[in-house]
Amino acid sequence: MRDPHEPTIVDADHPSIDGAIDHFLTELSAERRFLGPSGSADPTSHRSLVDALTDAAGGFRSASIVDGRVIALARVDRHGDLRVAVTAHHRGQGVGIHLVRHVVERARARGTSRLCLRSSRRSPASLALATRMGCMVVDRGRGRLDLVLDFSPITRSA
Repeated sequence: MRDPHEPTIVDADHPSIDGAIDHFLTELSAERRFLGPSGSADPTSHRSLVDALTDAAGGFRSASIVDGRVIALARVDRHGDLRVAVTAHHRGQGVGIHLVRHVVERARARGTSRLCLRSSRRSPASLALATRMGCMVVDRGRGRLDLVLDFSPITRSA
């Protein structure tokens, strides 16, 4: 029998989960993060992440749920760009890696050839996730990273 306090992964594109996702996004929006060189003096919400998780144009979303609450949300857009967020209380407990593994399998089943998680050097959680998933880390300069997971078969020319 499954422990009701263990996270359950669900496809998050059904209207029945919209209220729980809205609550999660409100909580994420209210979270103060220290972004950029002046961040310690003026913490802000991570608006671009919230917007990317909200956008419904193409792709898919998956959520991790405990006791009816969304504790993590991942979205893959039609280009294979992946965004992931975990509530502050559940970070560092493996929730993100569990969700991303589900998303990887779902993306493969849909025929996605690669996933790319955009991050920064200031996010040890993203780097740890990328390492555990076997992603290639591409340094884009100015502290920006692309964490790429390629599903394409390697072809060799003779």
